[in-house]
Amino acid sequence: MATETPVSNENFVIPDQEYAVFEYLQDEHSIAETWKKIWQLEEEKKLNRKYSLEFEKYYPAGKVEIHIAIL
Repeated sequence: MATETPVSNENFVIPDQEYAVFEYLQDEHSIAETWKKIWQLEEEKKLNRKYSLEFEKYYPAGKVEIHIAIL
């Protein structure tokens, strides 16, 4: 779990709150598998989502992070 520093531009602000961060390498199956893992953790009550903000960060080398706001 990570706490993010607010990031903004003129169109979008990422609030300073706690996030669970899921990393994967970008390919045709990774994003679906990562979301399945997120949903499974939530179903098992191991991930307490806040439902306020979710976003993805894409890096040049192909790494992707999904950030899920948590309570």
